[in-house]
Amino acid sequence: MALSFLHLTIVFISLFFLGGANAKYFNLVNKCKKTIWPGIYSGAGLSQPYDSGFALAPGQTYLYESQYQWTGRIWARTGCRFDATGKGKCATGDCNGLLKCDGYEGTPPMTVALFSVDTPDDTYSVDLQHGFNVPVSVTTQGGTGQCQPSACIANLRRKCPTGQRVLNRKGRPVGCKSACDAFGDAANCCTDPFTAWKCNPTNYTKLFKAACPTAVTFLYDKDFTCKGSNFTVTFC
Repeated sequence: MALSFLHLTIVFISLFFLGGANAKYFNLVNKCKKTIWPGIYSGAGLSQPYDSGFALAPGQTYLYESQYQWTGRIWARTGCRFDATGKGKCATGDCNGLLKCDGYEGTPPMTVALFSVDTPDDTYSVDLQHGFNVPVSVTTQGGTGQCQPSACIANLRRKCPTGQRVLNRKGRPVGCKSACDAFGDAANCCTDPFTAWKCNPTNYTKLFKAACPTAVTFLYDKDFTCKGSNFTVTFC
């Protein structure tokens, strides 16, 4: 017997809020005033998702279902133009000029939502190590443990130091580079000799942290954990 629309709706809500044994659900929400183009990348040698890049208009949502024990990242691309074949370019977060990222990571600056789920806990954060382009927040649905939100809702484009600003052709700020991407020095990139316990926040990462206290700003910053949760990723 076919399920009624009501029964299907109940199944959908149950899956999202309670989770499944073999998948995670990520509800992507665009609260920006303009269209964005989310990109999804699977790390750790995992297969790339079919829906690795797409347009998301203002007010629209998109439900992404990951594989079990998924490690990856989700970010927004802005100022994109693609032709009928899915080739083009984005002002921020561009993934090799493709609509579907197909295994290409985004080009900074971009605000990244990082995840490593079912290992056995769910680890997640809004990460500013690749800079900032749009406000992003990550919240959990269901799950047990601390399950705290991670977010950067401040507009860092306005607070961005001069040497880290990225401007469009009209001279308007579209992104803010991380200090590592802007300057490439060992202290800001946590490279030798500034590794492990020797890598501390710098004046640049402290500026990001002051604006976005629950975001990750350098390599050894704190992630967040939950167990058995699904997620909402909200842009703007």
